[in-house]
Amino acid sequence: MRNHLLPIIVAFVLASPIHAQLYTPNVPKPAPNASKEQWMHYYDQVLGGTPAPSAARDTTNFPSSVEIFTQLSNESWAKGLQPIPATVIDKGILRNVPYNSYKSGDYEVNVYGDLQNPAGVEIGIYRGLLDNDFAKQHCFEFMLSILPNQKSREILKTLDRRKDSATSDGLTLEFTPPTDADAYGGWWISAYFSNRLDAARASEKDLAEITVPEESPTPVSGWSDSDMLYAKTLSLSPEVKVASLTIGRDEYKNAYITKRNPAEATIYHSTGVAVYPIEQLGAGLQEQLGFDPKAAQAYRASRAVVQRSNNYETTAVSTQRSSDSQTNAPEQRVYDRDYQTYVGPRGGVYHYSASGNKVYQRHR
Repeated sequence: MRNHLLPIIVAFVLASPIHAQLYTPNVPKPAPNASKEQWMHYYDQVLGGTPAPSAARDTTNFPSSVEIFTQLSNESWAKGLQPIPATVIDKGILRNVPYNSYKSGDYEVNVYGDLQNPAGVEIGIYRGLLDNDFAKQHCFEFMLSILPNQKSREILKTLDRRKDSATSDGLTLEFTPPTDADAYGGWWISAYFSNRLDAARASEKDLAEITVPEESPTPVSGWSDSDMLYAKTLSLSPEVKVASLTIGRDEYKNAYITKRNPAEATIYHSTGVAVYPIEQLGAGLQEQLGFDPKAAQAYRASRAVVQRSNNYETTAVSTQRSSDSQTNAPEQRVYDRDYQTYVGPRGGVYHYSASGNKVYQRHR
């Protein structure tokens, strides 16, 4: 009886979906001595993770921003992808280059410059994913899939993921650790054309026309106060990890607490984001976040003035002066939501607001 059943069992296993996944003929199995990254790549493919990049696409351009974000939203590890305020970057090669930003959990992807023909793309991770090798592998495979050509993909594979860079044919590929000043606390893989970034770089005057203060976004900007919780801070803020945190009747698990301004702490937790006055945290947490009661009082006073003002220009100036004189922190600005940008035939940079109205046009 057992001898008769054996062929049936074998036939069933060979026909099962699991067998089809584990023995996919188009996915070569790594050698026994392959690296951890190679094995992670293999299992991601056979189990329905990030697909292997196609070597057929060989161009000098990235996909458009729409194509990039659409592709990312289809990844199983990037569910719930949503646009977030793109903070004006004030240092490094990406300084003052307009961009669009999307996040999914602690993953973030940014597309810089011309949204139809991007000057650069970066993908990275924050907080709870910083020590997650699978998350880094997801970012690595995704970047491979959108790089312009096979040559750039092969170069990326040779770089040290801890910190490294290489430039070929005008395209720079770079791994940036969270400790770098321009990393804003994240681990990043970046790819960019320096000449295209320079063509898209905005002046301070230009930025004033296409951005809004983070602390007082106007309705026309398209961003709400809750949206602003996801904006990057201009500098690395103190960050404290807490397994469990109770504030009043609220309890948060796996929390990361960051001081986002002198008066309030932002708590990233297992189910979302919350903001509390720093005074409501324990004395130990206040000390770790560098809480200064006088700075908090000055900040709240300046924000009250801003909220009473109906004039947007007065609001921006008041916020800047108060920030400079009382908290010594630079004003943080974010781009209007869903703006569109492209580089014109003579090098002009054009920006559109969420409403579709042209808000800035200039030829270099």
